[in-house]
Amino acid sequence: MKRKPHVLVAPLHWGLGHATRCIPIINELLKQGFLVSLASDGAALALLQNTFPELPSHELPSYQVTYSKSAAGFAYKLAQQLPHFWKTMQNEQKWLTDYTLKNQIDGIISDNRPGLFHAKIPSVYVTHQLQIKAGIWGILASNAHQKLINRFHACWVPDVSNNGGLSGALGHTRTHRIHIPTAYIGPLSRLKKLHFGVEKGFILAVLSGPEPQRTLLENKLLSWTPPFESKAILIQGIPNKSSEKQINGWQVIPFAQAEELAELMEKAEHLIVRSGYSSLMDLQALGRKALLLPTPGQPEQLYLAKYMTQNNWLPSIDQSLFDGSQLAQIDTFNGIQSAEEATPDWAQLFTIFRG
Repeated sequence: MKRKPHVLVAPLHWGLGHATRCIPIINELLKQGFLVSLASDGAALALLQNTFPELPSHELPSYQVTYSKSAAGFAYKLAQQLPHFWKTMQNEQKWLTDYTLKNQIDGIISDNRPGLFHAKIPSVYVTHQLQIKAGIWGILASNAHQKLINRFHACWVPDVSNNGGLSGALGHTRTHRIHIPTAYIGPLSRLKKLHFGVEKGFILAVLSGPEPQRTLLENKLLSWTPPFESKAILIQGIPNKSSEKQINGWQVIPFAQAEELAELMEKAEHLIVRSGYSSLMDLQALGRKALLLPTPGQPEQLYLAKYMTQNNWLPSIDQSLFDGSQLAQIDTFNGIQSAEEATPDWAQLFTIFRG
């Protein structure tokens, strides 16, 4: 009997977005008869373990990224962590070398983990950032990232190839120096339309991203008292936490699995989310609009929020300005119009792993 090809899927733990967008890839690998192993760390690993309890999973070295409490300190805070990032990439390489000596692996899918590539095993890098928007540091950061991408055998971009797509200049640039085969595979979301109707007065906030900014936004939202007649739910985005609580008119839920989250997002009259790329893909998948609160000082989210607002797709504000009144802006925008329906040719994409 022919052996099933074995693929290792390893998303970055930088919030939950990299893990959630790998879920459709994992489901398709399983559907097409691949053996799949999972690898990540922190909450991203917990999410994958909860979603695929039957699959083997492994803990990777953690990048342990932390954000500054202020927008002004964002770049400095990340610069301080660069030596640790580089060391973590080296540790990823050591882990992968040891793992592949003990396990027969036919392919690697690394979502933004630049240390998880193997010269002799087909290695695919998943990213929506062919170009990094980071002010004066953007060109240097983009060149460095592109050099890391070129160590892989292929690159998959979770967006469409034309008209700027969902990622704008991040995933669409004429100046990138990527020399490996690059495929636009369409937006990836674990959420599917359930066709629930909207409940008037229902406010839903879905949090994500690294600390301390995730907690700072949670505290900001919970300090605002929703209207008396409203139902308000805040999802913390912490998969390994279980207790619910009531705070200042909000029902606080640690985490929601895909079907529950899709239902809540469809029912909510007013949605509040970060402007992370995976959150935008979820909104596009469900055909919903939301108020965007980009992480302060985070160049990618600031760019995406501006891109959404300039195209009249979604409103965005600085989180420090939120007082509830901005929820009325949501209906004045058109919703995401850019990414046409795109069904990846998974069978063709997966041929890289079939030898």
